[in-house]
Formats: sequence, C-alpha cells, structure tokens
Amino acid sequence: DCNVAVGWDAGSSDLYGDSNVSVGRNAGTRSYGSASACNENVHIGRSSGDSNYSGDYQVMVGSNAKAYYNNSSYGINLGYNNRTGHSDCIAIGHNAGYSMYGQSDYHIYIGRAAGYDMDGGDYDIFIGNYCGYGGGSGGNNVALGYSNLYDLTTGSLNVAIGNQAGNEMTEGIGNVLVGHEAGEEIQTGAYNVYIGYGSAQGV
Repeated sequence: DCNVAVGWDAGSSDLYGDSNVSVGRNAGTRSYGSASACNENVHIGRSSGDSNYSGDYQVMVGSNAKAYYNNSSYGINLGYNNRTGHSDCIAIGHNAGYSMYGQSDYHIYIGRAAGYDMDGGDYDIFIGNYCGYGGGSGGNNVALGYSNLYDLTTGSLNVAIGNQAGNEMTEGIGNVLVGHEAGEEIQTGAYNVYIGYGSAQGV
C-alpha cells in the first residue's frame, strides 16, 4: 500500500511492501517479500535497490546503488555503482563498497571506491577516494585521506590519517599512522605509532 513507482518496470515486483518510493528504470524491481517486508524504502536511479527483497528503511540514490544483502536495512547509498553491506551502513561516492562480498555491518564509506572490496569487516570508517580500497575482512579501522589503508585485507583496529598513510598495510593490527605517507610501507606491523610526513618509510 501507499507505494510510488515512476519509470519503466520500477517497483514492478513490489507485491507486499508499504510506503516505498521507486523512481527510474528497474528501480526497486525486486522489492518484495513477506507481508511485513520491504517497507519505507527510497530507490532513485536506474536499477537502484533492485536486489532488495526484504530490507526496510533504506535510501538508495544513484544508478545501480544497492545493498549486498537482499534483506539489508537502515542503509544509505548515494552515488553511481555503490553498495552497502548488511545493516546500518553508509556508502557515498562512485563505486564505494561496490565489490563488497560478505556481511559487513555498521560501516561508513565516503569517497570514490572507498571500501571497494570489503569482505565482511564491521565498524570500519573509510573517508577519502580509494580509502580502504582492498577492504578485506578486517574491522574497526578508521582511515581519513586519499588511498589510506589501500591494500588492507585482514588488518583491524588501525587508525590512518593523512594521504596514503598505511596504504601498503595488509594485516596490521592496532597501528596509529598520522601524516602524509606515514607508515606507507608497513604491511603486517602491530601496535605501532608513527606520526609525521613519511614516518616509518623503509621499516
């Protein structure tokens, strides 16, 4: 009931949901589920939210903006080809979280291809173009700046602030890197603190 659909095939599969808005070709085309599923979602843009079977309270704006899981809820997607994880996630920017595979909750990705290849990490914050690109399964990371933690795979509990800080880190744990290219060449270190331009290069 009370659904709005504008565009070719928009919301065409919305069999049970209530108060959904789907605008654009194929927007929200799979928004259906049980009688209580898929409620109060906003899908704007071609194929936005077209994988949503039973998620609620999502805002997806941009061509091909969607969630990885078809029952994701409380997410915000803004930008072309971006993707959020399971629940309570934000992805803003072209290709942010786009190649995500696996359940990731409570993450924030802002910037082109930020968090691009996340595979299950939770509570990550990546802000900046290509920040946390490799993503992986690590959790509780905070990175602010261009290309920070770019190669991350299983690393967790890291803080990287400054362009390209820790961008070669793969499995590091509990590191604090502050400054342009700080800890840039560290790959697997743990519990280090490097502050300043180019600190720890060659380590």
